[in-house]
Amino acid sequence: MIKIYLFFAIILISKTASSQITYQSGSYGKQKQKEYTIISGNLLSKFTKNGFNWLLVQNKGKVYTVNVVDTTSYKNYEHKTWIVLNNCFAIETQKSNMKY
Repeated sequence: MIKIYLFFAIILISKTASSQITYQSGSYGKQKQKEYTIISGNLLSKFTKNGFNWLLVQNKGKVYTVNVVDTTSYKNYEHKTWIVLNNCFAIETQKSNMKY
């Protein structure tokens, strides 16, 4: 069942990848503070890639890709639940680097 949700999440990402903004929740080490926003929505999936924890969150038909710094919070998030991510900010990525 989880594989089916992940499959659909990947399809959603591939359809919106060119216009999608990637976000980060929290900051790593000496990373400069930026303007923060709050992202909330239903958790579609979570995965780890290259040592980073990622969430796919859907709200009002839009899917957000969010890198989560806090590992404890990441582990506690459950699929199909409403989550609220504080201290989020847009990060620059290249489309070629964000292959799922």
